Amino acid sequence: MVAQLPLSIPMDDELTLDNFMKRGSLDVLMEEVASLTRGGSNSVYLWGSPSTGKSHLLQALCHHHSSDALYLPLQDLEGIPPEALLENHGALALLAIDDVDRAIGTPWEEALFHCFNQRRDAGLPQIYAAAGAPATLESMLPDLRSRLGSLTIYQLPRFDDAEIEALLAFRAARRGITLAPDVLSYLLARAPRSVPAIMSLLEELDREGLARGRAITVPLIASLKLVSMDP
Repeated sequence: MVAQLPLSIPMDDELTLDNFMKRGSLDVLMEEVASLTRGGSNSVYLWGSPSTGKSHLLQALCHHHSSDALYLPLQDLEGIPPEALLENHGALALLAIDDVDRAIGTPWEEALFHCFNQRRDAGLPQIYAAAGAPATLESMLPDLRSRLGSLTIYQLPRFDDAEIEALLAFRAARRGITLAPDVLSYLLARAPRSVPAIMSLLEELDREGLARGRAITVPLIASLKLVSMDP
């Protein structure tokens, strides 16, 4: 049994595997993810610009494994000694390190190097994510950079316009919201073409639709002024 950790790491309950839209360009990666959900020992490294799905996949896998996994977003753990969180990592089925590039110049570098080796030698899966590929992390402890570079590496590309539209429809359906074609066209012609903006807009539409007991229609959206009036 894993000892209680001294720090609670909050995760987004919306970031599950069921809520992850499978893009055609990520078919091979999703096979790796499926293996990890079945207890596979594969380890991977994900990289890409913000809002491409890296953190979603890491948190989703940890949600799947529940208390048998640990998600550590290093950008939120500045000043936290790594030993406080990694002491019991060997008892975990999965270790997910987000923003591993934020370890550079901190005690996390050496701690993660040793942690990596221990999990690799024990055949325990680990998954890392960062903004860039391992080879680009030139200031990182060379031994850690080398270990990360030995993993199976996947780049998550930016969402193109068609994928943004598909994502909006997909996540709306997951919330039980039906967006008619005219509503989708109206929103996509006026909303910023970014994943965070689309997710924020969907959250607001869901809230307003529930509060008013009304279907999401163009007149409702126009009355709420959630997007620009001009396309």
